[in-house]
Formats: sequence, C-alpha cells, structure tokens
Amino acid sequence: MIQVLIVENRPETAERLTSLLHEVERESFEATCTASVEDAIEKLAHRAFDAAVVRLDVVGEDFDPLRHLRDLAPMLPVVILCSRDQREHAIAAQECGADDYVEEEHLSGEVLARSIQYAMTRVDSAAKLAFLSRSDPLTGLVNRAVFRERVEQALARAVRSEKTGGLFLVDLDSFQTVNDTYGNDAGDLLLQHVGAQLKDVVRPYDVVGRLGGDDFGLLLEDMDDASDTRGIAERVLEAVARPLHIGGRELMSTASIGAAIFPTDGSNASSLLRNASFALDRSKRQGGDAASFYMDVFAGARGPRISAVS
Repeated sequence: MIQVLIVENRPETAERLTSLLHEVERESFEATCTASVEDAIEKLAHRAFDAAVVRLDVVGEDFDPLRHLRDLAPMLPVVILCSRDQREHAIAAQECGADDYVEEEHLSGEVLARSIQYAMTRVDSAAKLAFLSRSDPLTGLVNRAVFRERVEQALARAVRSEKTGGLFLVDLDSFQTVNDTYGNDAGDLLLQHVGAQLKDVVRPYDVVGRLGGDDFGLLLEDMDDASDTRGIAERVLEAVARPLHIGGRELMSTASIGAAIFPTDGSNASSLLRNASFALDRSKRQGGDAASFYMDVFAGARGPRISAVS
C-alpha cells in the first residue's frame, strides 16, 4: 500500500485525486488530504508517507513552502499538480525540490500513479547514489572523506560541550598474507567481518569508517572520562581477533591501533589524524596486536598491550 499525502486547497479536486488513485488496479494507494503545506508538515511529523502530490498554487511563486517541505522531509518524493498554462512554473518547481509534475488536463488514475512511482524511483536512486558516494562499497561503512568530515564536526562539538572524545586508527596486521594465501575474495570477507566486529564494539551513534585498504577508523564522542578509551582499545583488539570461518577454514587476524584523545591531542582533523598515525606507527613497531596512545594519558595504568607515545 503506497501512502500518498495530497496537498490540495480545492476540496473537489482533492476528492477527485483520491478517487483516481483508488481506481488504479495495478497498485494500491491510500490518500490523505490536507489543504496547505503547513498542515502537510504537521502530518509528516506524526506519520510517514511514501509520496506527496502538491498543488502548484499552494507552494506559491517563490516556492518557499516547497523548499520548507523538502528541508523537513528530504527523502519525500513530491509530484506537482498544475494546469497546462503553469507548465513552465512547474518545471521550475523541479529545481526547487519537486521530482515530477502532472497537468490536470491529462490527469487520470494511471497517469497520476505513474508520476508518483517515477518520483519514488527518482528519490530512491538519488538516495542510493548519495549513499555510494559517502560509503565504502565493500563494507558499507563511511569512507575516508566522510570520516574526516565527521572528525571536524566532532572537534567543533567537543570544544562547545567541553567533553572528551577518542579517535582510533585500526590497521590489520599481515592482511596481505591472507590475500596471498587464501585469495582476494577471502580478504574481502575478512574486511567485511572486521567492519562488522568494530561496529559491535562501539555505540550506535559512534562512527566507524573504512579509510582504505585494511585501514579502519573509529570516532567516539561524549566520553565521560578519557581513560575509557583504554578499555575500548582492548575491546577493539579482542573484536578483531575473533576468527572468521570460511569453508571449514578459520581466518585469524590481529590489529595495530593508534589513538588520539580530542580536543587535547589535536585542534583540527589534520593534526588529530596525524597524531593518531604517530601512535599507530608505534604499535606496528612493537610487532602489532597492540594499541598506542599519542599522549601519556594512562601513566602508571598501562595494560600489557597498551602503550603511550609521549
């Protein structure tokens, strides 16, 4: 059942649109009518809709109500209903957030249904493209560019909130050996496995990204105490070490971790990432399966696999 929100200030036309949608045999529609964009926004706050059909007159000459609707419901497909004389204005509305338009003179149940489904497909395709442009295609985690963007945002929030956060760079040890021994397909499965394990370690709103190759990043905000990062580092090492079973084989992996605490270890993304990279290099030089921190925040309380870069 496709839920359609009809924004139409003419009651007789709203009734006609509802009837036309009910006549469509190849798809089921349920219409909810409202007379203004303001009322539509109120309904959207309490209920989800699959698409909206909006009278062009309702959004005005400057399209501000349409922009407002799009800002509040960016993934809502919008079809504009107009007259033949308003065609150019309806085309202009597509540049301000509408996905398609239908002229009343050509209106039928099939035409309206087809326009709604086209708008839904267009929005779905745009959402997929946006996801792909910001995500790693293998693991579904955010990519390097987005991760860096999130780091900048987290630093700004940390300054305002005066709360601590942690940045972890995670590099798999001997990953090339897995590729050489078992093949690239097995290596890809291992990367997917590690990505899933890392997401299980952190909170739902923390950021996990694949930064390229066998490199991952973790970004944790709003931590009560910087010392909490030590326990997280240990959990990350344990998570990466969980074996992956493929066709009767057991693939084992370990990781090197470099961590930096913000905002004390860096005032911007470049410095914070650089300092975490220094710490990561320390873990690698120790032989891997270890975590190092850029500053000695754990002086006198270091675990067997946790060290600090001073």
